[in-house]
Amino acid sequence: MSGLGLDNEAEAVYQVALRRPRWRVAELARQLERPEVIVGAVVDRLRSDGLLVASADENGAVRAVDPCLALPALAASRVWA
Repeated sequence: MSGLGLDNEAEAVYQVALRRPRWRVAELARQLERPEVIVGAVVDRLRSDGLLVASADENGAVRAVDPCLALPALAASRVWA
């Protein structure tokens, strides 16, 4: 478990996703030098946690939710789970 309360893979994907307004899974996988199938599963988890959302600008892409908004919501959901 890391500083954000995410596993290492999820934290790495989220931190990279924060660098640009939108990403496709294949782009994230290349950036992280990880298999696309693994990154896709992590993206799905991050979307479930509210840390990533679908991009309104590009179909099939995701964007990171600002940590100021996403992390308090994630912490609250983990406390109440």
